[in-house]
Amino acid sequence: MINVDIIYIINVREDRDRLVQTIENLTQAGYYNYKVIEAINGDNVDTNQLLNEGKLNKTFSDPNGNLNPNIIACALSHRKAYLEFNKSSYDRCLIIEDDIQFTPEYFKDSLKDVIKVFNQNMDKYQDKWEIIQLGKMWDKLTSTRGDIKYLNKVTKFLPDYAAHAYILNKKSVKKLIESTTKIKYAADTNLEITFKTVHCPPNAWVVQNQGAFSDELFTNLTSTIRIWNQSRILPSRLRPEDYPKRGVKTDNFMDVIKKKDNPNPPMFKNNLLNCKIFKVKIKGVNFGQVKTPNNEVLDNWAIIKLD
Repeated sequence: MINVDIIYIINVREDRDRLVQTIENLTQAGYYNYKVIEAINGDNVDTNQLLNEGKLNKTFSDPNGNLNPNIIACALSHRKAYLEFNKSSYDRCLIIEDDIQFTPEYFKDSLKDVIKVFNQNMDKYQDKWEIIQLGKMWDKLTSTRGDIKYLNKVTKFLPDYAAHAYILNKKSVKKLIESTTKIKYAADTNLEITFKTVHCPPNAWVVQNQGAFSDELFTNLTSTIRIWNQSRILPSRLRPEDYPKRGVKTDNFMDVIKKKDNPNPPMFKNNLLNCKIFKVKIKGVNFGQVKTPNNEVLDNWAIIKLD
C-alpha cells in the first residue's frame, strides 16, 4: 500500500454510483482511511458571482482554450480538498477523483516491493518532493529518472494533464491554496503550473476511467502513435504545439512531424475554432505566453478574458 495518512475523494453528490465504485476499488486494495469531499456541481456555478467574490480570476488561461462551468467547479472542488487537508492533523494525503481505478502495474509493483521502496524513499527524502502524481490521462507516464529511486520526474506540459490522483504534503498544499485563491487554470494544469518538479512512480498506478473516445480523437491518437513508431520519435521530444488537437487534420500533424528537423518547423497555432468555451460569458480570447511562478514560459496558450 502507498503510505498516505488520508485519502480525499472528490465526488459530486449526484454521482453516488461513482463514489460507491471508487470506495470499492480502494477497499479492495486495502485502503480504508478516506473522507469524501463534496464537489461543486458545475450546474450551480455562477461566474459573475465568483468574479464579484474574488474567487475567479478575470483571465483564465488554458493550453487548448477549454473553459466551461464544470472546469471551474472542478478547480474549486480541488481547492476544498486542499483547505480540508491543510486544517487537518495529517501530514500526507492522497487526493483522488471519483472515477479512478488501480492499474495492473500497481499490483505487480506491490509484489515486487517497488511500492515498499517507493514508500521508504518518500519518507527518507520528504523534503525533496512536493507533489507525486500516481498517473496521467492514460496508463503510461512520460517521465525521466531522478536522483531518488522510484521517484521519477514527470515530463511537464504534455497534452496529458491530469488531477485524478496525487499525493501532497503540508508544505505543498499551502502552495496550491495560494495558487487557487482566484481560479485561473483548470485543476490539472494548475498542478504543473504551480510546481517546478512533479514527481511520479516508475509506472502509472492509478488511471482515470475516461469512457469512450470520440471518433476524431481516437483517429488522431492512433495516427500519432503510428507515426511515432515509424519515425521512432518519442513524445517528450515534441513541443505541446506539435501534438494533434481536436479539429486539426491528421495530415497537417504528419507534415509537422516530417519537417521536425527544419530549423523553423511549422507549429500548430491555437485559434478560436479550436477553443471549446461554453456556458461562460467572455469578453475575448488572446493567444500568447503564460509565465509560471517557476519562470517557465509557455507559448501559445489561450488567455480568456472574463471581465
